[in-house]
Amino acid sequence: MTRARRAGAALLLLLSGGCQSLESQFAEDRAAVAAAVAERGGVVDGRTRARLPGETSEVQGAADEATGDDAVAADGAAAEAAVAASVARALADGVTEAEAVELALLLHPGLAAQVERLGVARAQLRRAVLPSNPLLAANWKFFAGPDEVELSLTQPFFDLLFAPLRRRLAEAERSAIEAQVTEALVHHLYEVRRAHARALAAAQRLARARLASAADGAGAELMELLHDAGNVVDPQRTHAAIDAAVAKERALAATLEQRVAQEALQRAIGLDGAVGEWQVAGEWPPPLPAPLAPSEAAARAVERSLALAESRARIVAAAERIGVEGRAAWLGDGEAGVAAKHETSGDWGVGPALALSLPLFDAGGVARFEGGAQLRAEQLAARALQLEVESHARAAASTARLAAERAAAARDLEQPLQAQLVRETVQQYNAMQIGAFDVLAARRAELAAEERVVELAVAARVAALELAELLAGSRPHSGDREP
Repeated sequence: MTRARRAGAALLLLLSGGCQSLESQFAEDRAAVAAAVAERGGVVDGRTRARLPGETSEVQGAADEATGDDAVAADGAAAEAAVAASVARALADGVTEAEAVELALLLHPGLAAQVERLGVARAQLRRAVLPSNPLLAANWKFFAGPDEVELSLTQPFFDLLFAPLRRRLAEAERSAIEAQVTEALVHHLYEVRRAHARALAAAQRLARARLASAADGAGAELMELLHDAGNVVDPQRTHAAIDAAVAKERALAATLEQRVAQEALQRAIGLDGAVGEWQVAGEWPPPLPAPLAPSEAAARAVERSLALAESRARIVAAAERIGVEGRAAWLGDGEAGVAAKHETSGDWGVGPALALSLPLFDAGGVARFEGGAQLRAEQLAARALQLEVESHARAAASTARLAAERAAAARDLEQPLQAQLVRETVQQYNAMQIGAFDVLAARRAELAAEERVVELAVAARVAALELAELLAGSRPHSGDREP
């Protein structure tokens, strides 16, 4: 093979994007994002792994070997059955946090839509390096004698010269999209975790509200008996009845809160309403990580930030765009090919054809100036983003540490003291030093302390998750960003 042929073969290989099909490249992109999501989102725990929407481990091998419409249909049915089995297993004995994350990856259509953006980016990369289609031009002139025919077949050849530049530009833009998709998936996983923590806390609050309602109801009945015996006056009986009514209303409010929180979790997972009733499960109080110094949190968040990775890819794309658009504006459109003409005399003439754009009005200066401004804007935006990530990380580290300390103080100090007060009050009641109403008041105070423990525990868990999300490379948005 001559040197020219080898160069031509290499150019064709470059322009075609290699021997891989778009489908296989898309599969590789999905696998890379799945691995990043697993590593950053902490998905792997022995029972789950990062499987992007539409994938199941049970059918992945079969999918690779399936051929023909029947095989594809059978594989699709097997995939649906595997997903249904995963959902049934998770819902059977209460959905844990890990199971909620796994189900969201399998089911949520918003995550599947994000994954499809990888395919769009891959197709745009392939299109960027494909040469333009040849241009066929023809004209036919009628004369009194023989007609005159002119044909030309030309190919824009500057496309070939710009192919490496356009490829680097499209690759940078594809890298930015991949960072965006990865961040969207990681962010949603932490949204699921936060929703699970809130749902679990709502279930805890509901259980305590029902206990308080039962206690106040029993207290009201006791006051009624004591009133009938002449041991308490009317205002005491009425006050106990009011407390019982308020406790019942709070139990109903806690029921509503629990259902709303569980519905939010169901929405984050992507479960439809056909699944029926189900419960959340998990360790309570949820475990908290060791505190992290704000400076260390800032450094790790910057190092892992997917938004900064996207910004760096945008900077590369802006730099590459200066070369592509500046040279394209200066060189303009160029076409080369072959032309053939049939004269009225009956003779045919064949020869080369060339068309060039003359850079009389635009020599690329505008494109270069615009590109330079865009590049500087991207660089400044990256710096501003880094400052934002550092600030959020320091604030999140401080918030997580103080929230954990508050939760520990309520759990280890306030709640035990309230329980001790109830025991001491009961002892005084048994010694007939105080009345039953004082015992009920002490018990209500203990239940209120337990409620405070729940509130602070879930606040500490959410704060820890927001810090963990920053360290995983995403940015918490407090539920205001849908996938």
